[in-house]
Amino acid sequence: IRFVLFTAIFAGAAGFTTALIMQFIHSVSGWIVLIIVSCIILFFIRSFVSGKLEYVFGKTTDYEVMLDTELQKLDFGKGHDTVLESFPKIMKQYITCQGLDILVSDENMNLQTVYSDFEHHNTLSANLACFEYLLSQNNVVLTKTELIANYLYDSIRDELLDVFETTQTEILISMREGQKLIGCILLAPKTHSAEYTPYDIHVLSNMYSYFFLVIYYLRNISKQDIIVTIDREVEMSDQIIGSIQNYKDTLEAHGFSMDSIAYSAHQLGGDFIDYITLNEKRTMFLIGDVSGKGLSASMSMVILKSIIHTYLQTISDFKELITKVNRFIKDNLPRGTFFAGLFGIIDFPTNTIYYLNCGIPLMSMYISSYKHAIEIQGEGRVLGFVKNIAPFLKVRKITMHKGDTIVFTTDGLLEATNLKGDRFGSDRVGRILQENNGAKASQIARTIYNNLLDFILRKIDDDVTILVLKYNQQGVSKN
Repeated sequence: IRFVLFTAIFAGAAGFTTALIMQFIHSVSGWIVLIIVSCIILFFIRSFVSGKLEYVFGKTTDYEVMLDTELQKLDFGKGHDTVLESFPKIMKQYITCQGLDILVSDENMNLQTVYSDFEHHNTLSANLACFEYLLSQNNVVLTKTELIANYLYDSIRDELLDVFETTQTEILISMREGQKLIGCILLAPKTHSAEYTPYDIHVLSNMYSYFFLVIYYLRNISKQDIIVTIDREVEMSDQIIGSIQNYKDTLEAHGFSMDSIAYSAHQLGGDFIDYITLNEKRTMFLIGDVSGKGLSASMSMVILKSIIHTYLQTISDFKELITKVNRFIKDNLPRGTFFAGLFGIIDFPTNTIYYLNCGIPLMSMYISSYKHAIEIQGEGRVLGFVKNIAPFLKVRKITMHKGDTIVFTTDGLLEATNLKGDRFGSDRVGRILQENNGAKASQIARTIYNNLLDFILRKIDDDVTILVLKYNQQGVSKN
C-alpha cells in the first residue's frame, strides 16, 4: 500500500505529465524546463501527502522516538522477571531482530548469559583482550560486518568473531562502569534477512543509557532481595547516617560540625548526600536530587555516586569534575535524567567553602557577625540538560567565622504545602535558622524538619533532605 500510494502513483503521474508536455510542446528547452518544474511540484505534493498519512501507515525507518518512549516505560520496581520479559520484547519489536542475548558480569568478571532467545548458556571472560580494546576505543556498538571489514580490528578480529559465532549474533553492545565491562547485549540478525543500517547503529548508540540501566539493574539490584537493596545501597537514612559517622571526627577536629536529616517519601528515591576526603586539608561534600521516583531514580543516584568517586581518582580540577559528571548524566543515564544540587569543598586551613551550585534550591546562611540569615545561592545550572556545562559553571567561595551556619536543602522541603496550599518556602527556613543560631547542627536540622511536619500536618509526599554545616572554632574537642 505504501509503495502504491507514495511511489507508483506519483511515478505514473510524472510519466503521464511528461508525455503531455512532449505532445504539446515542441521545443526541447521547453520540455526540460516544464518536466523539471512538474516533477518538483509532484515531489512536494508527494511529501505533503506522505506527511498527512504518516499517522496511518507509520514510519518504516524512523523508530527512534517510539523506541525511546517504550524504554522510558520500563518499570524496574516490578522485578527481575518483568524486566527480562519487557526489555527483549521492546527490542525485537522496534529493532526487528530475530532475538537477543543478554550477558552480565559476575564478581569474578565472567560474562554469564541471563537471557537468550536461543537457549544459549554462554560464559565469557570480561577480561578478554577484545573487550579491553573496545573499552579503550570507547566503541559501544560494533557490528559483525564492521569487524570483518575494518582493519582497525585486525588484532582482535578472531577473538570477537568467535564471540559472534558462539552466540549466532550480528551486533555487540557493550556496557562499561569505569574501566570494567559489566555486561553486553548481543543482537541476532534482522528478520526477513534484512541488513542492519547506519540508522540502526545510530539509534542503538543513542539508546545506550537505557541499555546501561538494564545491565546495571540485572547486575547489582535484581540479584538481591529488595529489602537488602534498600538497607545496603538505596535507603537514604542509612546512607546519610553512615556517611556522617565516618566524617564527624574529621570535621570536628577542624572546628566544623555537620548533620542532616533525610526522608524518602517512597522508600526509594533520588535524593542523596555524600562526603569524600580529598586530602588532610580538604573534604568534598555533595547534596542533590536525581530526577525521577522509585527504583529508577535510586539506581541513577547510586550510579552517579559511583562515577563521581571514580572520576576523583584522576581529576583534580573542580570545574572539570562537574563538566565530566554532567556529560556522564547526559550520555549514560536515561534521557530526561538531571541532577539538581551542589558540590562543595571545605578547605580547613582557611575555613573556606568553595562551591558550585548546580541548581540547589536553597542555601541559607546565618552570619554571626551580622546576626542575620541570608540566601547565598550563587549561579548554577542543573546538570544533564546541555552537553557542555563548562561555560555556565562559576566557583564561589565563603569564608566562615565562629558561629556561622549554612543550611542546604532539596526542593522537597521548600515545595511542601499545607492544607491551604501554602508553600513551606525559603523564608521560613531562614527564620528558623536565625532563631536557632546558637544550637548544634543536628538540632537545627531536626528543628527545620519538625517545623515542616507541623506545617503540613499530613504525610510528606516528596523526598526531603536537609544538610546543616556549622563552623564553631578551631580545636573543638569531641566532648
